Amino acid sequence: MKSISKIFRWLQHFVYRQKSNEHSIEKIDHEGRPNTYDPQRFDPDLAISPTYKIDKLGFGIVAKKLAASLHNQTTNQGLVISIEGDWGSGKSSLVNFLAEEIKLNSETNAELVRFEPWIVGDRDGMLSELISELAAAVERIQRVEQDQRARLRHDAQELAQKIRKYGTKLSRQTAPLARLAGLVGVPGGEIAAKILETSTANGESLRDSNLLPNLKQELNDGLSELNHKIIVIIDDLDRLEPNEAVEIMRLIKAVADFPNVIYLLCFEPKMLAASIKDKLSINDGSAFLEKIVQVRFNVPHPEAFDLRRWFFEEVSQVYDTFSARPLTDDERQRLQTVCSVEGMLLKTPRQLVRILNAVKLYWPPIQDAVDFSDVVWLQMVRIQNEGLYSWIEKYLVESAAIYDGASISENEKIEFAKSLEQHTDEGRSMSPRSMWTLKNYLPGITDNITDREKRVFILNNPKEFGPFINARRLGSPQHSRYYFSFAGPAGGLDDTRLASFLAKANSGNDLEETAKVLIAEKRPQGGSMFELLVDRLSQLDESKLTAPSASPILMMFANLMDEVGDKNGDEIRWFWQSADGLVKKLLSKMVQKDRSILVHQIFQSGRAISWLMNGIIRNEIFAHGRYGNNREPTNQWILSDDELDDAIEILLKRFKSSDADRIADSPELLSLMFGWMQAGDKSGVQAWVKKQISTDAGLLQLLSGCRGWLVSDRTYYPLKRSELENFLDFDEAIGRLKKISEASDSSDYNQRTALDLLEAAKVKSRD
Repeated sequence: MKSISKIFRWLQHFVYRQKSNEHSIEKIDHEGRPNTYDPQRFDPDLAISPTYKIDKLGFGIVAKKLAASLHNQTTNQGLVISIEGDWGSGKSSLVNFLAEEIKLNSETNAELVRFEPWIVGDRDGMLSELISELAAAVERIQRVEQDQRARLRHDAQELAQKIRKYGTKLSRQTAPLARLAGLVGVPGGEIAAKILETSTANGESLRDSNLLPNLKQELNDGLSELNHKIIVIIDDLDRLEPNEAVEIMRLIKAVADFPNVIYLLCFEPKMLAASIKDKLSINDGSAFLEKIVQVRFNVPHPEAFDLRRWFFEEVSQVYDTFSARPLTDDERQRLQTVCSVEGMLLKTPRQLVRILNAVKLYWPPIQDAVDFSDVVWLQMVRIQNEGLYSWIEKYLVESAAIYDGASISENEKIEFAKSLEQHTDEGRSMSPRSMWTLKNYLPGITDNITDREKRVFILNNPKEFGPFINARRLGSPQHSRYYFSFAGPAGGLDDTRLASFLAKANSGNDLEETAKVLIAEKRPQGGSMFELLVDRLSQLDESKLTAPSASPILMMFANLMDEVGDKNGDEIRWFWQSADGLVKKLLSKMVQKDRSILVHQIFQSGRAISWLMNGIIRNEIFAHGRYGNNREPTNQWILSDDELDDAIEILLKRFKSSDADRIADSPELLSLMFGWMQAGDKSGVQAWVKKQISTDAGLLQLLSGCRGWLVSDRTYYPLKRSELENFLDFDEAIGRLKKISEASDSSDYNQRTALDLLEAAKVKSRD
């Protein structure tokens, strides 16, 4: 398993280096951005180099100064420098800039070695690889030396050939050392090779040989004669396993005093110190590091403003790349606000890259169903606070259920509020974690400081969801699931279907067949897609409702609002009531002449007679003050006085003639009868009732349609004496029900219905 782990790490590192090499050869265009830069491509989160990306964080100038400082150092005894920083802070990027600066600046007079111990693993292997890298660096230096040491270089090459010849027989611990001795041209190099060969043949190790002190001195002498420094960069020490981290630090300590050799160690100090403490069972891993590192250099923390500005530029480019529609001024301003406020929490370039990658993953496939700024905000929250992200998802699930008619207990509200406190900030209002910020993205959130338990689910009216739904915001019950799982909520109305419906309406097409399909399509939560359509239309901004769409939509309502499904009590009344505002908006779009003609047509031919009476006329009778004491201002009316007079006259005529036989089948029959009476024709409705109950079947039908609705320990549908006595003799009706239930010639259906109605009458009498 250990071998497999090493192979995997080598492959991973190979891919890393290959990609880094690819980046290093990319060219910068005239604007300073690589010509191969593609916002559609996920960023592999590799360290940047001067030829890959714009130096957003100013690493170039830091590297230039650091390279100059290294050049000025005398290194008679070697030097170990640490480059320290948090994960993702840009340590490797800074090192890349530094390496590039050293390569390009001949004054530094240095040879670079990039040593990666994490793909080697064991101590002997790391020692062998490190010494081999040093030897290769010396070999490169010797090739460019222009002095009179041709013989020594020849000897070095000859000795190197001999060592390579016996390489398969030599341990990885000894061969590179002998090779290094020969390459630097020290006297006795050939003798060292012979002794090493003999020692290996006799089973001796380098550590046991008396040659080691002499050989190291020869190496020191040879390295001292070099006119170049060797700079060894060892990155990602904090990613090694504890035992590997300790071994590489010991190894560096053992060879750190080679002249003209500078080690640059890159790590996150707390992580590396913890590994050392764990492996060596010591109290202070940092103290161990201090014995090895002579100079510490911290990666400069990026300015928060620079990170936010960089992020805004990058995320804007992502939008422009994938979207055919430019951001509006308002949308761009909201995006700027997201990047500025939430961006306060950005600490490292890695966080920035991860958020950009998340936006590239989530937004393109759902861009037609979501708001871009909210996607960015949510992904910023997720990267920086996974707990808050999970809370938001759960909260939106509950909010959507409330929107669909469910309720939430006070205890549940309290639990949600307490849980949210773990992730919020009571500081200034512009804090990314303040309630003030959250309420811009989530419905029903308040910044109430005095009563913390009442900060969530303040949802008293479905219209409070309207702004979120219209803009496809995160808080929309119709769109929130897209932000988390690429798919809308179960039973949701897709925006494309809504857009198609509006397109037909704006073209003046008949909408009845389209609506019937939606009526037949049931939702998992209950109800039909038609109800959801009406709700979505009611929430639309007025700008999206046009005059041409008014007539088709209102005629659709007039024909189909009674066919929505089997409804009882407040449920259907709430549905009809939700359409009132939409009717008012649509009528307001029309010029007066066309409007009057449409109102007349709706009440003359509309088949949904119960909705026409209960949903329009009865509400308007109260609103106009013609019945009751709650007259509303004229700007709240749906119909003008003249339009209401015309509608009442038309519908009452229909009740007495063509539609008389259909009234008993209407939903909300009792409300219709009251509307008929309140419209000024009490005798007319009483005459109709008398005719209806002249038969037992008619009596059962009428009383079944007049049952009320109430909830206590369960749901009841009572017969209310106080209401029915406006239209018939209640006691006489009850007597007839008893006879029907007891008559031997009554059908089973009639007997069961009569008994059920008698029980319904008792329910009311107990209240």
